[in-house]
Amino acid sequence: MRVVTWVFLLFAQMLVAQQGRNFSMWQESSLQFNPGAVGHLDGNMRLFANYRNQYMTLSSTPLQTFSFSFESKLIGTKNKNNYFNTGIIVMNDISGDGSYTVTQVGVPLSYSVKLDERSRLALGVYSGLYQRSIQGNSFTWDHQWNGQFFDTDIFPGEVINNANIGTFDLSAGLMYSYTFDKTRRFSSGYSLQHILSPDLAFNIEDRLMLRHNLHFNANYKIDGELIGLSPALLVMLQGPNQNVMAGTNLDFFLRAPSLRTMFFEPTIFSVGLHYRLEDAVIINSYFMTKGWKIGVSYDTTLSRLSKFNNTFGGVEIFLSYLIDTKRQRKYLR
Repeated sequence: MRVVTWVFLLFAQMLVAQQGRNFSMWQESSLQFNPGAVGHLDGNMRLFANYRNQYMTLSSTPLQTFSFSFESKLIGTKNKNNYFNTGIIVMNDISGDGSYTVTQVGVPLSYSVKLDERSRLALGVYSGLYQRSIQGNSFTWDHQWNGQFFDTDIFPGEVINNANIGTFDLSAGLMYSYTFDKTRRFSSGYSLQHILSPDLAFNIEDRLMLRHNLHFNANYKIDGELIGLSPALLVMLQGPNQNVMAGTNLDFFLRAPSLRTMFFEPTIFSVGLHYRLEDAVIINSYFMTKGWKIGVSYDTTLSRLSKFNNTFGGVEIFLSYLIDTKRQRKYLR
């Protein structure tokens, strides 16, 4: 466990802190936007970290996002029917010359109920800190243009002091899963973020709008074959804005699941193609073995922005480690 901790600490050092948070591999960590998904694991605990760098060709200070989470079943090893799950989520965005930063730190808590032998329903809540900050003294203004360059010794004529504001944030969500067998299942969920619509303005009212999230994903291994499909759909609605993503991964089982025991520790290599509505085509790939999973994705911009960024949208990478204390991993993940 000490080695695993050091690996994640080193990985975190590589990740510097994207406004308009927009993960392309969202299905790898649904608890980032749905607290009902916390603890929805084949094992008992999981560590997860990912990093996204977006629109790096447009600016010397591109949009960057880092997230880290830990989740655990509280009673899952003893009571498999109903149990609590909890964890911690940390997300940090930074962008622009003024280092505009958004930081979220919170604790999700869910209660999972076994409906029957194949289905399960979980209700979750999230509470935490939502913080914004900006370094106003990092900007330059029209008044400082001397004809050749911006001279920071000239009085700017505008004053924006460094600002920092934080508030309490609350979210809630539902998660439903259905298992056909140990290689075929699906899950879906709904969550509502920023329930209290907190005001995070530096000098004028600026409230976070309610954010509605609908998501669906599945795993389906083809009978008698060492391949499978993992389709996924995400719909996010916030005020006048929307984010819709759909696509699937093709999973190659390099090591098949055990047929003689209940142990299920496959080795999988996967490639996927997804589409973000009116924005981008996303190519991703991941490799999973012995609880470890690492993946990378690339966004190709299709919107009008492609004229300015040469279709280079963003790069994302994630690393996760699933811990099963009883080593009885039965299902595909």
